[in-house]
Amino acid sequence: MVSFAWWPILPLVQVLTNPFSMFSLIAIFAMSGAIIAITIWSLRFTKHEQHKYKVLHKFGYFITGAIIACVYCNWIGHQYIYAINSIEFDTPMWVQGEVTTLQNTDYRATKKSTIVLRVSHINTSAVSPMLIRLNWYYPQSDLRQGQHGRLLVKLKPARGLANQAGFDYQRYLIGQHIVASGYIKPHANNQLSNAKITLAQHLSLQLENSDTLHHPWINALMLGHKHALSAKDKQLIRETGTAHLFVISGMHIGVVAAWITLICHLLVNIGALILRRCGINVARSMQVVTLCMILVGTFAYCALLGFTIPMLRAFTVISMWLLLNYWQVKISFMHKYLLCLVVVCVVFPMSGFNLGFWLSFAAVSAIVLVCHTIVFNTQTWGQKMRAFIVLQIALSILLIPINVLFFQQWLPASIFANLWAIPWVTLILVPLCMLTLLFSILASILPDSLSILDFAYQVGIAVLDHSFAILVTGLKVFSNTELMTTLFAPVPISLSFAACVLLLIVSGIGLLLHRQWYAQIMLILVVITAIFVIPPHKEQISHELARWLTGKPSSSVAMSLHVMDVGQGSAALLIADNEALVFDVGDDFGDHFNMVDSVLKPFLQQSDILDIRTTYISHDDKDHVGGIDRLVYAYPLMHVVNEQNGCVHGYQHTFHAAQLTVLWPPRNTTIQKSNERSCVIQITIGTQRILFTGDIEQFAESQLVNAHERGLINLHSEVLIVPHHGSASSSSLAFLQRVNPQHALISAGFMNRYQLPNKRIIQRYQDAQIEVLNTAQVGQISVQFSNDNRLPYTITTKRGSSYTDMWAHRWYQFD
Repeated sequence: MVSFAWWPILPLVQVLTNPFSMFSLIAIFAMSGAIIAITIWSLRFTKHEQHKYKVLHKFGYFITGAIIACVYCNWIGHQYIYAINSIEFDTPMWVQGEVTTLQNTDYRATKKSTIVLRVSHINTSAVSPMLIRLNWYYPQSDLRQGQHGRLLVKLKPARGLANQAGFDYQRYLIGQHIVASGYIKPHANNQLSNAKITLAQHLSLQLENSDTLHHPWINALMLGHKHALSAKDKQLIRETGTAHLFVISGMHIGVVAAWITLICHLLVNIGALILRRCGINVARSMQVVTLCMILVGTFAYCALLGFTIPMLRAFTVISMWLLLNYWQVKISFMHKYLLCLVVVCVVFPMSGFNLGFWLSFAAVSAIVLVCHTIVFNTQTWGQKMRAFIVLQIALSILLIPINVLFFQQWLPASIFANLWAIPWVTLILVPLCMLTLLFSILASILPDSLSILDFAYQVGIAVLDHSFAILVTGLKVFSNTELMTTLFAPVPISLSFAACVLLLIVSGIGLLLHRQWYAQIMLILVVITAIFVIPPHKEQISHELARWLTGKPSSSVAMSLHVMDVGQGSAALLIADNEALVFDVGDDFGDHFNMVDSVLKPFLQQSDILDIRTTYISHDDKDHVGGIDRLVYAYPLMHVVNEQNGCVHGYQHTFHAAQLTVLWPPRNTTIQKSNERSCVIQITIGTQRILFTGDIEQFAESQLVNAHERGLINLHSEVLIVPHHGSASSSSLAFLQRVNPQHALISAGFMNRYQLPNKRIIQRYQDAQIEVLNTAQVGQISVQFSNDNRLPYTITTKRGSSYTDMWAHRWYQFD
């Protein structure tokens, strides 16, 4: 269950002690509360009266807003925790609800379907509606949005891997208001009713059954259903940086609203003209009619697609903006923009966790900045085209730090791909999709005798198919052409948060002073320095900085061990001077999720690792060796060492200041059990030792103890990677006494089905005064070695523990 702590009132104390202390969320609420107070203050007084108030009064409004924001954040946190605590996670349960979202329906390829279920009943008790994410392995039938049913499920709290880099699944779940995840257990009484599916699902099925070649693309743009896109299609979107065009998000709803506005203005003007011909003056009411038509049209489109969180946020902003303009509120453009942001954060408080929200916010902010700093003359079509090109290039430059911060890369080809795709999608495809969608809805509602609507729908689909063929052909030019891929290949860049903020500030200053030649030169120099100079030499820079500040050389030997959080599996890295050794690579569940692509490669890229010297595989269990082929493909010069290729007793290897020695298994010895053949590696760094044990059990442990007693090996190590994830078949008392570690590190999955680590084994470590850290509880565990004999190594973790940095995310604490 979720553990509680004292929920203080003071914002500063809350930030430091609150188990729900999400710095991004509290920061945005503090800003929101402050902006609300300042907005009310600005609307209440005239400018002359405002000048009478001193700075202290303004600061009082700011503090008041911040405290209100923190209290509101506190309340939201309690609501979320209450929803989690209302679920019993120890045993399977029956849930009843409605399928709201289909996240993966290609069960023929992935052997599972993924759905989001809005739960109304747990067992026989009614509960407040909550969202849970479920995997259904080998489903017997296709799943549909809008289905109602009763299912037997096994759940665990919203939880994800906690690593230095890679996709933050827990942040994603919280941002989607999902309180738990799990899987559907096979049972004869599992049932889903097809009697009531959503209109969007009906239209999606109609598209999938059509003969059009590009129906997956039409489905993605029109209805937001991307599950039918092939892996090649998704790769094309990623490589060209055009994924934002095929997501039903703020920009998509904004484009739809713009077209609805244009159509409404046209209809209203025609109506007003007709009424004036009839002698009726309706000039005053036309504005209200136009506003209502825009809001109703946008609301209807969002309702058709299911009112997802991004749609609701976009509709809220559009409604606020239209109402502020209609009421002629006399505040600045930027003030309106910030006020809309405040309303979104108050109405959708979990948006601070959503990566898409921040990307949309950054993109809109960049558009506002560009439009207010560069004066565009758009009287002729040529000038409009020039303005669009300049706007796109300026946006691409401003969004470089955002892409680097979130994705650790920059796609130069995305500038040209978006110059092609954005106008084609917004001016051609979106209106065609809306028109075809309207024909389809009318054809399904009106009597069958109106065959003209069916014909119009078929014509619309055919035109869309040809239009998407042109779009995809253009995107492939930027992705598959040898010249384009050579000149504009993705540039991997890894910068810290502070460096990205600095780069963004400099880019903004350069844009503000874009007419000054010296500002342009400064911008180019800073970008080149940040991208190409700092990352390859940041270790040297940090050491020189430490020497300059203290007058002494840095004590760090720049060598660190990282035990990654890979769920129920094992993966670790030893890093020194932009090189790495890898020990096991975790599990592999296919292209959609594997530990190499989700954990190891993002970490290596963020850490500026240029080369993997060697990868050591302890044994052939899938949770240790699953993604090795993917890692070999990414690093073809990497050497792989396993039992069949040298990982036997006597093998030695030197890696910078580290000496590796294989202690087990012995040469030319037949051992039946795979776990007992696990490669046991001891690493010596200065005076400290690390012992990797794989999945060895008591037989291998007893043989190692005997060799230790005979003086053939020395098992003593300061850091022990616990054998077999803490299984009861390992970690014998005799083995622990010979190793005698200070810290024992366990790599295990949160609430895994094997119930590892075993409670009795944990107690054995604690009785031996050995401190235990489990990745399931603390996330990634990093051990930094130094030359200081008083403190030879330090440990940090990613989740809440005594080793977690004070400013790091604490997230929720689970027992």
